[in-house]
Amino acid sequence: MKPLVLVTGSSGHIGQIITPHLRAEGVRIRGIDQERKDDFVDEFIHGNLRDLALVKRAVAGVRLVIHLGGVSDDEATFSDLIEANLVGVRNVFEAMRLEGINNVVLASSVQVVDIFSNCVNTWSTSQKCPTNDYGLLKVTAEDIGNMYYRMHDINCIAARLGWIPKSEKELKELTSQPMLWSTYLSEGDLCRFFSCCTQKPFIGFQVIYVVSRQNRQPPRFDVTAASKLLGYEPRDSFRAETLSKKGVDRV
Repeated sequence: MKPLVLVTGSSGHIGQIITPHLRAEGVRIRGIDQERKDDFVDEFIHGNLRDLALVKRAVAGVRLVIHLGGVSDDEATFSDLIEANLVGVRNVFEAMRLEGINNVVLASSVQVVDIFSNCVNTWSTSQKCPTNDYGLLKVTAEDIGNMYYRMHDINCIAARLGWIPKSEKELKELTSQPMLWSTYLSEGDLCRFFSCCTQKPFIGFQVIYVVSRQNRQPPRFDVTAASKLLGYEPRDSFRAETLSKKGVDRV
């Protein structure tokens, strides 16, 4: 039987990118989201991650949880971020503990470090220095994952995902700031990363950076952990001059 994977936030920007890709590779997808968009999932649960009983039903019987659910806008109010990016994260891990599910990929962010500063040549996976509330709560999410591994043997990859532009406005913002080009994560590399997560088993708690090819030395983010742990190798890179109607052309 095909493996069953739960994708929280399956109707969101990243969820809508990876779910059709994973299904094409033979993965069965159960999605949970408060938005009703179930075109690319095999099973769908409509609801909010604040509802622990609902999350418990969602995780039951899955082989892997891909936790994407939350507020991705780093300009959201702190109260909105707390509900989605703290309470929701804790409920996912607690539901996994209660249901005996032991493998999760947690969507963290490169914003757990200071992406606007050149104070460090290469950010390592051990470093944390957020510059806003969004990054601060991603740090807390990583700590939750670490605690549930230490206390309850839930294997967790905290993936510090790069910037996947979701609009022409975001694309122009990224293009205008060369310092941030190394944060770029293409849709193709995003899908390749999550394919690795579903195909290769992992044990323990591990923080990794997931970005596209950085095309600079030294790299801004140390991606060796992603390669060693999962075999993830990015193929794409950001080119400011290759804008298309959909976004950045892949190379």
